Amino acid sequence: MTNQTCNGWANHATWLVNLWLGEYNYDHSELSGLSRYDAAQALKATVDDILTEYEEAKLSGLASDLINSALSDVDWYELADSYMEDCEVSTEDNDDE
Repeated sequence: MTNQTCNGWANHATWLVNLWLGEYNYDHSELSGLSRYDAAQALKATVDDILTEYEEAKLSGLASDLINSALSDVDWYELADSYMEDCEVSTEDNDDE
């Protein structure tokens, strides 16, 4: 299976994570001032925290493998770049006021 772009993102998994972070009202301003690497790691940790909420469902076997497989396809750097760019634009907008 090949990864293809999805709605302007690197692939379907990256698009889904972006979509769901929006549903969780993720405050990407916390990425402001971080390096690209640290921002990508912070995003990954946030998704891990969200998934931990569902630990009570005791996902294992096929479900767990599918989730881990999808997360390994996420382009965390693309997400970090996008969110960090949003932070810069937001800061510039506030400076103009």
